[in-house]
Amino acid sequence: MITCYDLLSKRKVWINPRCVISVEFREDATGKYAEIHITGEPYRIKVEENAREIKEIKEFFEKIGEE
Repeated sequence: MITCYDLLSKRKVWINPRCVISVEFREDATGKYAEIHITGEPYRIKVEENAREIKEIKEFFEKIGEE
């Protein structure tokens, strides 16, 4: 499980990387963020793009790709 901070609901949430469908990188008035689409749509998590959690999600999928 990876701990993320949901910018929309302003609380911490825990996600299983295997439930991530996609990650879209966007920018708005508040700055850059990543919108994480989870298998329970319409649940979406917005995380700052440079957050450690985004790097962990990328590393998770890179490891799966190597296997």
